[in-house]
Amino acid sequence: MSSQQDVNALLHNMRQQILALTNQLAELQANPPAATPSVGKKFNKKVEVIKLQIWVKANWDAVDDENCC
Repeated sequence: MSSQQDVNALLHNMRQQILALTNQLAELQANPPAATPSVGKKFNKKVEVIKLQIWVKANWDAVDDENCC
């Protein structure tokens, strides 16, 4: 197979993937899936844990100094 044929095959496959994704997007926009509240709750918990971890890392020296003696 020549390099031109390889490129043409690649372009053809990419067009097919774009078409499939475009169709999926149109279907999802026409019929959006129902939102699940549990996803939001899990996400919020993860954000709170991350915020706490960032705060501890940023303030660890001050916390450690206050509790050292």
